[in-house]
Amino acid sequence: ELRHSIDRDPAMGAAHAFLGTALRDRGDLAGAQVSLQRAIALLPTSAAVFVDLGITYLRTGKLDEGIGQLEAGLNLQVPSPPEPDWTGAISTLRQALVKAPDRPEAHNVLGLMLGRTGAASTSVAAQFRDAIRLRPEYAEAHNNLGLVLVQAGEDEAGVAALREATRISPDYADAHANLGAALTATDAAEAVRELEKAVSLAPGSVKAQFNLALAYGAASGGTAKEIEQLRKVVALAPTFARAHLALGKALLQESKVPEAIDALSEAVKLEPGRGESHYQLGLALTRAGRKDDAAAALRKGRELVAADDRMQNANLDVAEGRAAFENGDLDQ
Repeated sequence: ELRHSIDRDPAMGAAHAFLGTALRDRGDLAGAQVSLQRAIALLPTSAAVFVDLGITYLRTGKLDEGIGQLEAGLNLQVPSPPEPDWTGAISTLRQALVKAPDRPEAHNVLGLMLGRTGAASTSVAAQFRDAIRLRPEYAEAHNNLGLVLVQAGEDEAGVAALREATRISPDYADAHANLGAALTATDAAEAVRELEKAVSLAPGSVKAQFNLALAYGAASGGTAKEIEQLRKVVALAPTFARAHLALGKALLQESKVPEAIDALSEAVKLEPGRGESHYQLGLALTRAGRKDDAAAALRKGRELVAADDRMQNANLDVAEGRAAFENGDLDQ
């Protein structure tokens, strides 16, 4: 049936993708490769197809090609549906590592995929540490390890890993951006230097530009520079709701109420499910004397924040359960 669909419409990328996975599951790995390669040509933003082709390559023993396709799927900035088969990719890559345990790139990619599935930070970090053990000057693995450690609350170790990434690769923009973001709360001046370096290396990086604005805001007397930088961010990424939210908050801090209302209204429009945006808009409307509108926005903000707190608690329970399972602590 899939072949008939392809015969009728050879440009149907989804049909090639489905046929590829069907052939792979039946053991026809050569046929699967051909179909999935055609699917990628037709669906270049589908991370799922890259991952499926990566799994296929790994099953044929082509480790380099498999890692390359998995990395391609991980690196897509705005992947289109469906969600990739990360679980199948993780399992297949683990099997490949049993035969070739000394491949640092494989450990690095495995760590990234574990992170995508919400695995325990200890499991993710272990893969990046294995990559670094095999290749001590592996800047990307140091950067990835630093991110995991910072997200796990191990700030000192995380910052050290990020510093090492920038030492190994001084022009590594993403590492400078991550180091700057990690330092913002404790050393805003150094954070600004790192993020300005990141922006100079990658001026199109929305993440670096946005985090630079936050660092300006954290620095003493930096609100004006924060606002100027945030205006650059929203010009670069007009649909970035968090940037509009941050701009609105900064403008409100400077008592520029009408401009703050405009920015916060845009944040609410772009991301209506974020409670903080509604709440901040309510504060701005209060300052403008629009009591009824303010009351509605504040009420909506409180409702969404409360719902988000309940969801975060539920997710934390799931994450703790997953970590206990991975660590063999089934009494948790």
